[in-house]
Amino acid sequence: MSDTVPSRANSPRPLACVTCRIRKVKCDKKIPCSNCVKANVKCASNTPKQRKGIRHHEDLRQRLARCEDALTKISAQTLLPTEKPNAPEAGTTRTKHYGQLVDSSGSPHLVENELWATVHNELHAIHGILDNAELVDDSSRESSSTTSSLETGIVFQQAAPGDLIGCYPQSVHIFYLWQVFLDRIHPLTRILHSPTMQPIMMKASAGVKQISASHVSLLFAICLTATVALKDAECTCFLGVTKQEAIHQYTKGLRAAFNQIDLSSNHDLVVLQALVLYMIAITGRFDSHGAWIVFGFVIRIAQKMGLHRDGDHLDLPPFEAEMRRRIWWQIVLLDTVSALSSGMSSSLLLREWDTKKPSNISDSELVPSMKELRPENGPTDMIFLLMYYEIGKTLIEQPTLQSPLNWMKNDTLSSSIQDNTQKPQSTVTQLDAKLQDIFNQYGNPAMGAVHELASEMRHTLWSRVQELTQLANGSTDKASTKHSSPMDIIFNIAIVMGEHDIRLYQATEKSGCFSWFALSRFQSGMFSFMVGQLATHKPDESTKRAWEVVNFTYTHHTELFEPAVKLHLGLAAQVLKAWDAHGNSVQNAPASLFDEPDYIVRLREMLEPRAPTWNTTVDDSLDQINIEADSSGGGAFMNQGLDPFASWPGNAQMWQMPMQNPQPGEDFNFDPSFVLRSS
Repeated sequence: MSDTVPSRANSPRPLACVTCRIRKVKCDKKIPCSNCVKANVKCASNTPKQRKGIRHHEDLRQRLARCEDALTKISAQTLLPTEKPNAPEAGTTRTKHYGQLVDSSGSPHLVENELWATVHNELHAIHGILDNAELVDDSSRESSSTTSSLETGIVFQQAAPGDLIGCYPQSVHIFYLWQVFLDRIHPLTRILHSPTMQPIMMKASAGVKQISASHVSLLFAICLTATVALKDAECTCFLGVTKQEAIHQYTKGLRAAFNQIDLSSNHDLVVLQALVLYMIAITGRFDSHGAWIVFGFVIRIAQKMGLHRDGDHLDLPPFEAEMRRRIWWQIVLLDTVSALSSGMSSSLLLREWDTKKPSNISDSELVPSMKELRPENGPTDMIFLLMYYEIGKTLIEQPTLQSPLNWMKNDTLSSSIQDNTQKPQSTVTQLDAKLQDIFNQYGNPAMGAVHELASEMRHTLWSRVQELTQLANGSTDKASTKHSSPMDIIFNIAIVMGEHDIRLYQATEKSGCFSWFALSRFQSGMFSFMVGQLATHKPDESTKRAWEVVNFTYTHHTELFEPAVKLHLGLAAQVLKAWDAHGNSVQNAPASLFDEPDYIVRLREMLEPRAPTWNTTVDDSLDQINIEADSSGGGAFMNQGLDPFASWPGNAQMWQMPMQNPQPGEDFNFDPSFVLRSS
């Protein structure tokens, strides 16, 4: 065989011609291409982007050393205090941390988390050095940009003239999605009154002109959130399109409906309901900063309508006052977690409000003509929300519970970490007792899936706090070894969050109604951090648990196999790198560890056509800090302390791989992720 045969890795990848790129059409990548031949125009080949040269490693090592030094100092101050500080003098207070302005991709924003404000600059510099990978072709980038534009601009951009009519759902789809909404979305939100909405949905099935513009927007919001609750097979079977296509259709329709209304001047309760459903739908799959900013718009509309004041003070009818309470509390809880996910502290959230918590009353007993509100004493389907409201109330009243970092910090000037963890443990113990009382009074597992989920919420919350407290003390029941670095603690927190995600999914899968809710808790950033750490950790019990989380994630989040999204490709590369390191380092292990599961095979096939362009010679020690404190400033990670359903405590923009530079809107999953994040 001739020695001159070029290898596959050195063969240049053909690119779309200049004309096809400008016209945004598929190119067969021949010279001349078929499109240019048909159009009788000159076909000019596209010049590949020149690959960045290999940089010297000395700068990387210096920055890495500074990062590790900063982490060690913070760790010594916050995680492993060895001496009892002197008691503060009378009249003195702890120095307030005002946060730091950081600049990510030319967009400055405030980071209030001390840990991430300290190391952000070094991490961002490392990211700039390593960002030499081009995993996505131009057409994929254009597709991602279009999707991002659609989602980010739904409130503020103009829609195409024919979007409203062209995206309007068929009658049979309206009935189907309305039933899905009632079964899967409504029990966890209750911001609509289903008996009064039923006749409106009947009219909507007759055409867009049969209902008001406000109700058209609500119709699209209902269809959008109901589509989120469908599985891929259900969507294809009943709607005749893929889930992503349906989501795209109803998002475009909702934007057109909002444009028709003029949100800046139309303060309508129905429109506000549509906006809240929209926020539930996008939170978690969309850039957290953008979501939080749009939520500020929603908050201002709610304030302008007076929802922050209880209806009894405004002499409103009982029915209207109760529906306003349900909407307001949903807004406040969603905004709380949205702010924390964006790296902000709760001190910036709206606090001047006196709206009472919604009552324990079912929709059938809530009548528009009622003269007096009569809450029920026995079990109702409000049980999940009643417990949810109590968790949110505690979270708002006790800001220190919002971040596990607060449980580990010596901000009470106590003598040990144990003293720091006693206060949150005591508060959560009191909360657990309140939740138990609420469930004993209003819950009954025999009454269906909502009651089962409410019970699971309490157990998940308690289990999460216990394990996080153990991690704060440097050990866990499952892995009794002492953790000497913040990275080890964060790695184990990621595993715990993933295991809670699995537990919640298993609980919701039994009902068949709310599995979408469990899956929507997934946050890709923390997952990528865990996978990156897997490549450097020696095989032990914790890595075994981590691989179980990885297996679950790829089994149930099939959207991660979509190669058109840059985030998915970068994540796939990280998983394969960790798997290869895992297989090469294991000795005398069970044979099952060497068997490549289906998701590993699929990931290899996913990356096979693409020759890797990242620098594989970079020191492996960089993997120990594969955290990109990018667009969320890192504040999101430690800011989800009491969210029992946030499977990864951070958003997809925060924990990116060093070679990854995701664009806003590239979060792979559809929301909106929460019980303190979506409901």
